Amino acid sequence: MKDVNKPIAFYFFYLIAFLSGFAFLIFEVSWFRMLSLVVGSTSAASAIVLSAYLSGLGVGAFYFGKKQSQFPLWFLYVIIALVAFASYFVVKTVIPDFYPWMATFSPKLVNLTGYLIAVFTLFVPAFFMGGVFPLIAIRMQLAKENKNSILAKLYAFETIGSVIGGLIAGFVLIKIFGQFYTILLATTVLLLLAVFALVSKLNKSKIASSKISGDEVVQKIIRSKDYSNSWQIAVIATFVCGFGVVSMQTIWFRFFKVYFVNTSYTFAIISSMVILGLYLGSWFYSIVENKIKNISKTLFYALVWMAITAIIGVFIVVNLPSMVIIPLAVLQDDYLTRIVFIPLLTALLVIIPLSAISGFCLPLIWSLVAKSGADIGESTGKILFANSMGSVAGPLLATFVFIPFFGSALSAVFPILLIIIAALWVAKKSIFPNKKWQMNLFIALFSVFALTLVVLKPTVRILPPSFDKYEKQIIAYGETVEGTYVVGKENDANNPVISTYVNNSSVIGSTYDAIKAVKMVGHIPFLMGLECKKALIVGFGIGVTTSAIASHPKVEEIDCVELIPELQKVAHYYGEVNREVYNDPRLKMHGGDGRHFLQTSNKKYDLISSDPTHPILGSGNIYTQEYFQLCKSHLTENGMISQYMPLHKLRLSDFLGVIKTFYSVFEDATVWIGQYHAILIGSKRGNSIPIDFQTWQKEALNLPNDSYFYNNPYHLASCLLLNSAQIEDLTANSTINSDDKSYVEFFSFDAFESSNLPNNLIYLNQHRGGVSSAFVNVENPALFSKFIYGNQLLTEGVIEMLKGNNPGYKGALQKAIKENPDNQEFPFLLKLLF
Repeated sequence: MKDVNKPIAFYFFYLIAFLSGFAFLIFEVSWFRMLSLVVGSTSAASAIVLSAYLSGLGVGAFYFGKKQSQFPLWFLYVIIALVAFASYFVVKTVIPDFYPWMATFSPKLVNLTGYLIAVFTLFVPAFFMGGVFPLIAIRMQLAKENKNSILAKLYAFETIGSVIGGLIAGFVLIKIFGQFYTILLATTVLLLLAVFALVSKLNKSKIASSKISGDEVVQKIIRSKDYSNSWQIAVIATFVCGFGVVSMQTIWFRFFKVYFVNTSYTFAIISSMVILGLYLGSWFYSIVENKIKNISKTLFYALVWMAITAIIGVFIVVNLPSMVIIPLAVLQDDYLTRIVFIPLLTALLVIIPLSAISGFCLPLIWSLVAKSGADIGESTGKILFANSMGSVAGPLLATFVFIPFFGSALSAVFPILLIIIAALWVAKKSIFPNKKWQMNLFIALFSVFALTLVVLKPTVRILPPSFDKYEKQIIAYGETVEGTYVVGKENDANNPVISTYVNNSSVIGSTYDAIKAVKMVGHIPFLMGLECKKALIVGFGIGVTTSAIASHPKVEEIDCVELIPELQKVAHYYGEVNREVYNDPRLKMHGGDGRHFLQTSNKKYDLISSDPTHPILGSGNIYTQEYFQLCKSHLTENGMISQYMPLHKLRLSDFLGVIKTFYSVFEDATVWIGQYHAILIGSKRGNSIPIDFQTWQKEALNLPNDSYFYNNPYHLASCLLLNSAQIEDLTANSTINSDDKSYVEFFSFDAFESSNLPNNLIYLNQHRGGVSSAFVNVENPALFSKFIYGNQLLTEGVIEMLKGNNPGYKGALQKAIKENPDNQEFPFLLKLLF
């Protein structure tokens, strides 16, 4: 083997570190996404999964750091590749297949066991990953190299590789190649690294002692004053750096969910910026290392600046709408600005400064330990272990303690306080050892200040940017572990509109078109003749779909799964449209992820209704083939599924693809329209079965009077657009949307084009025609034809309205009234809107 002190040899190690970080982050992004499908897309599940991963890294670094050269590097890469690749099948197959069996015992036991399997699945490969950095460090004989800041550069190369790997996985690989081939690529990279390590004989070289000679230690300690407490300082400071960065990251993410468009891309950017900050900090240290005269004092100042940047970051985040988002409102129609530029700018102002200081501190602490004569391999492992444990404690405490009890804004006090206390402790231990009482006084004062804030609990509301922009009146506000909910009212006395937001997504407004569509989701299966005793609703919102289902007296049980069940508390603001269903004794609320609820239950339902948020805004896993198959497995023999299907923020190819995905599971499928919203209805019965209009008419006329739902049976029947035969024909060339390759989750950016909504409506309106063949026993076919034509005219008017042509909408309504005066919805809309 070449002399490792030669620069060319070091570059090989840098390349290995870079590719290791690259592959590891691809695995991490993939694992987190896959596990969200089986343990739930919740903040609690994410915190547990992240902690398992970071724990594995820390324990692995500690263990392999002690092992030093005894463990072959090539063999470590082989183990990581095999275990990481196998984890794909564990998450994909073992956990989902395990749930139904465990569900026969206890739902709580299912969740607990599922978490344990997920933790083990992540911990094992992360454990071996954690050993890579210490083993590379040992083989570079770092203790003998003081000129070129090798350790800092090695850490920098690993982190920049992680940044690139995370971004490529989130933006390119999963989208184009799917989850499996993304995992396969990362596995291949690791196996190639194993071959390189074996062929280059990195593991067969005799590793020189990584300890500094006694004379050097004495001289360096004399030059650097007193380093007797170096290990205590190193462990505490490293722990605090990990705790501070990751806990603040968790808290900021809660803010960002309210401020930003919640897409997979947005948070891939933000997560990568955290690692980019670590890279910048470590690289900066490699440049200035020789200029640092007193490591402890430098560490003290670094921790102080870490606290200052965290405070500044909180101030910026709290005022982000007025400081950044609203000033850039003129660019908000540019989807790249909304999804990419604003998160990047926010990361530059808030995230990168804090993580860069942490990235600077880590190699600084390594230098502190090296001056004490500690073994490089073992000390590197211990430091990474302490950093990982801080990174584990941070998100767990932020998720399960700080945010639930104190809210997002006030939660930031705790990590900032810990950073300040750590800085003062470092000063007391090494810089001002004779001023212990002064340091203790400072610590006590800061602690009292923090406790005062906690006791007083000043109200800091995190509101969607639209509240600042349009000066909406806040009616209700609350924060939970999973998100922030707020009810707002437009300050327009002539047309007051109440809307509820969960994070940055409007649950539903009180406008006629929105209410009509979600009521159709609840009513249509019953009109088609469904005999329903047990119903499951995925997504409570403001309770409109639930109220529609509850209005049918034969329903005996209603299970409702809502990510933020506290929405039931504010449903009374919509009592007129949800018919006070929140007081219905048949309703049972379940907090959590709807898909995970189905995975961990063996219960069968006559109706499963899904009314989630938009698929590109965080609920893409409820529009995949696997989700529809899961629903089908939980339906009774004659059960049905109804699902809200948005027409906006979806390209026509994506929209048709989701319809094909639905049809691939439910052969008896239909597509309906409610103003400019679509509804998918499917039956477990198999091939398409005609709808008996006599049953339809009887059920429609028995519906309770509702100003938000015109129950004329001909009008409701005319809302049917496509039957099964048309779906099969129109979607023949469309692609199935799957968990492995979800094009609605990893969407093309032109999905945000405003033209998508009218274009989708135009396509549906031009291809409608399934009504006549879908219904049998129609009493008055001529009247039915009038209603169908009238609905077509209404859709044409809506299309004109969406294009900004309100007079065109009015004209279409007037024409519809003339063509079909029997449809009373048309004059109602004309009066309501014009």
